[in-house]
Amino acid sequence: MGALSIVRFRTAIKDPEELIYLFMAIAIGLGLGADQQVPTVVAVLALAVLVIATRLLTRRSSARNLYLNLQVPEGETTDTFEAVNDILVRNARFVDMRRLDRRDHTLQLTYLVDCQDDSELCNLMDELKTQLPGSTFSFVDQRTIPG
Repeated sequence: MGALSIVRFRTAIKDPEELIYLFMAIAIGLGLGADQQVPTVVAVLALAVLVIATRLLTRRSSARNLYLNLQVPEGETTDTFEAVNDILVRNARFVDMRRLDRRDHTLQLTYLVDCQDDSELCNLMDELKTQLPGSTFSFVDQRTIPG
């Protein structure tokens, strides 16, 4: 394995499942290169069964962790800020404010929001649009952000 440490990847491998596949490929190459076909095939089949069983038995989170970027023209600072927080608390399971900027009578807010399903997300968008006229907002899926 020490000789393989010179291999560099463009992005960091963070998912444990990806590491399993990477090490399986290395093990297959080493086993077959050492002319050990039977132990290699048996080990790969055992690992494949283990990976498939793990994937079937563990539930993936269906939560939608989204970054909400919101730009709101403000009246009173506390009123606008409290209105945004009230809307988010009513329509999401989890809300975490990440950034707040105030410029030229405009609040720019960034939240990490956990929506249970698409209907909850639609309700949130509808209420933001009706309760905060003149505001603009966008949602960014946090799983696609590198790092």
